[in-house]
Amino acid sequence: MDSSKNEHVIPLGREVQYSNSYDPRLLFKIARPDRCDLFLKFGFDRWICYEFTWINHLSCPQSCLLEIVIPAASKFIVESKSLKLYLGSFTQETFKDKEAVIEVIKKDLSLLLESEEVSLKTLEISSSESLQIRPAPGISIDSETVTCSEFTSASKDLLDMNPLSIHEILHSNVFRSLCPVTGQPDFATIVIEYFGTQINHKSLLRYLVSFRNHAGFHETCCEKIFEDIISICKPEKLTVGCFFNRRGGIDINPIRATEVIDKSWARARFARQ
Repeated sequence: MDSSKNEHVIPLGREVQYSNSYDPRLLFKIARPDRCDLFLKFGFDRWICYEFTWINHLSCPQSCLLEIVIPAASKFIVESKSLKLYLGSFTQETFKDKEAVIEVIKKDLSLLLESEEVSLKTLEISSSESLQIRPAPGISIDSETVTCSEFTSASKDLLDMNPLSIHEILHSNVFRSLCPVTGQPDFATIVIEYFGTQINHKSLLRYLVSFRNHAGFHETCCEKIFEDIISICKPEKLTVGCFFNRRGGIDINPIRATEVIDKSWARARFARQ
């Protein structure tokens, strides 16, 4: 963790007071862990913030959804509770228009994360497109009949392959991991699209179940799944998306891939969200 530019301790797991006055000092960054980028060519973390409000020039409250996209290549991630507190500090602040609000947030996050690639946009609450729930793509592996015995190891050794070259999209809704700070459970829909030797579906389900009591941030869980599949299954192309349930009014959706992608499911919102 990196807190060299933060005067406070990480707020996650602590009782804190909420502020209605704009305060960028509430933001806290966490250093991304060391990883093997040999196969990771593209990735981002897409955050959807559902509880964002401010005051307009007529002293009337405004509200919208906020989409924040942070590149996987950034050195840092923003700690989620600190982002919630930071966004809450806009509640009684007045801005002339929506663009002015976005400009302030983008500047603060870019400075915090030391990245100029952070992007932001607003999503209208009244727009059905912004909130549309889509079915997870591809084949569900959750109906596979398996016996599971690993619930903590997140072990890549559980992965196995079938002697068949294939392109397929798989998904699972049973994924669960634990916050490494609070120990609270995090649930997600996992989507895996790949080209190459077929991943045995039963083994993949056992592998994802093995994260059940594994402590890891959303982003690191996604990168571990990506790297483990690369290591064991050696696909020609791979995209992994982890679509986590909302916590504190924010859902986090890391995407990692072996090439630049433009897949509609990578920016989707699924039923559990």
